Amino acid sequence: MPPYAFFKGDFIPLSEAKVSAMTHALHYGTACFEGIRGNWNEERKEIYLFRLEDHYDRLAKSCHVLKIQLPFSVKDLCEITVELVRRSEFKEDVYIRPLAYKSSQVLGPRLHNLEDDFFILVFPPGPYVDYEKGIRCGTSSWRRVDETMIPPRAKISGLYVNSCFAKTEANENGFDEAIMLNSQGHVSEGTGENLFIVVKGMLITPPSFDSILPGITRDTVIRIAKEELGIETIE
Repeated sequence: MPPYAFFKGDFIPLSEAKVSAMTHALHYGTACFEGIRGNWNEERKEIYLFRLEDHYDRLAKSCHVLKIQLPFSVKDLCEITVELVRRSEFKEDVYIRPLAYKSSQVLGPRLHNLEDDFFILVFPPGPYVDYEKGIRCGTSSWRRVDETMIPPRAKISGLYVNSCFAKTEANENGFDEAIMLNSQGHVSEGTGENLFIVVKGMLITPPSFDSILPGITRDTVIRIAKEELGIETIE
């Protein structure tokens, strides 16, 4: 079976999910997305989707920032995603990318008086970095965007050019990943992950007001540390 996408309200082969070259979001980054992990359990022969409802709740909030009208409720989006993963029949870890975007085929930087659309992709992700050997990080010369520029609490597509600059700079300088600072010089986050350090048996992580995305994985780490390991986190 080919991998599927949910596109324009229907399940279709991923290879057929196309947008026009004139699409507004392509030219101005007027889209928002989520990155949802599905973990394959070999023993049970099932894929477990990680905090699906929380991801779609955050997508709805990102859409509000961009004045995008989602055509489905959070509950509907969860059900559509489960069906999409089922149809694609992967027997391995998957990555799910829902994206809501300004779909009008017009040019001009704005958010108002534009049509909206939505799709979901699913595919095997491959490793983001080689976690087995550890990674080398360098502090980026590119600063993380401020709340008054593009709100970092939302996963807005255009914002991630900021991360692209930092990631490529890190790779060109011999590092695997970049550590980004905010405009005040405080540690903010990586190009695609929140950061923690361990000091004297406690976790320390940048606070939400230091231009971070309040990550769902970040929240999970904080919860597990406290509830299962008895480790406090200082923001």
